[in-house]
Amino acid sequence: IGARAPIALVGGGGSGATSLAGTAGLGKTTLAAWLVRDLRVHSAFADGIFWLRFGQERAAAEVLLAMARMLGVAEPDERGRPPSDDEIIAAVTRRLAGRRCLLVLDDVWNHAQVRPFKGLGAGLLLTTRLREVANRAGALREMAPLAPAQALKVLATCMETTADLSTSDDAQQLVRLSGGLPVVLESWGAACRSQSVASLLQELTRARREQVVLEVEGGGDYEYDTFFAGLEAQLGRLEQSDARLAACYCKLAVLREDSEMALDGAAQLWGLGELQTVQTARKLAGMHLLKLTEEDGAARSLSLLDVHLQYLRHRGRNSLAGWHAALLDECPAKVPAVSGYWKDDKNFAHHLAREAGRVTCPRLQYLKCAAA
Repeated sequence: IGARAPIALVGGGGSGATSLAGTAGLGKTTLAAWLVRDLRVHSAFADGIFWLRFGQERAAAEVLLAMARMLGVAEPDERGRPPSDDEIIAAVTRRLAGRRCLLVLDDVWNHAQVRPFKGLGAGLLLTTRLREVANRAGALREMAPLAPAQALKVLATCMETTADLSTSDDAQQLVRLSGGLPVVLESWGAACRSQSVASLLQELTRARREQVVLEVEGGGDYEYDTFFAGLEAQLGRLEQSDARLAACYCKLAVLREDSEMALDGAAQLWGLGELQTVQTARKLAGMHLLKLTEEDGAARSLSLLDVHLQYLRHRGRNSLAGWHAALLDECPAKVPAVSGYWKDDKNFAHHLAREAGRVTCPRLQYLKCAAA
């Protein structure tokens, strides 16, 4: 990326497309979020910046409909018929005509997800792991892993130490194993707050021997089994020191990909009160195991990086259906709800499709049969 000004990284404020590409865990979404907070970018796109999440599981039509609803142009016709995809594209195009808007398409996996947004007359900023998708979408800005000196500084920050790690052979070895990926350094740095770097290296070696290798799509050349081994070591220590906290984290395997869970949903999943839920989420965020979204100083929702979600789904695969079912048993009588986690009916559909017949609530059993 180099020393380019933020406005240069989003096409200079025009209607072109820029793609931030790089392996998983490199910080593409973090960079995109930093860019759109820049005052020069806000000035260039003064009529609005829209953040649109994708991931492997979301189709372009679903995301486009969500954007149309933001703009208030997705209303059914007089007969109650919902608009078609072509009608939605036409309505969004009319609404954006003559306006300076930026669309951030986060975590794109194929060109079909991008195609409907290219003709809207707005600037586009994409994040993707896949170079082919980035090249087809627009100007490619390829992100590289952190250099060793940068990686050591990130590791020290996450360890909350002022020590000069450049003199530590163990720290340098840990940086080499990290591949220079911020997500890995954050996780390992947090783990090293309560143990030495040398002991973490030993745990990584032991865990890699025992670990089942998981394939990370678009993961580049980095061997993610090392990262997953680090996660396993971190979770193993957490289970010993705070089994309840570890169990809460593991249950987040039920989340939808690239989505946020409102904290009322986490409270139902974990069986905790409001205050305990916030405290639990803050502890896990402090360990760099999840991201916590706050508004006006209050915690509102949590989310997982997809590499964390992938690992948790694999680790908890024998318990997943039960966790989905238990959460469904806590849902309100009417979905979508007025507010909170169950306001989005996609959450309900996601859990209902994965509970494997384990729900105990008669109403939900009826809905499951009706859906089938």
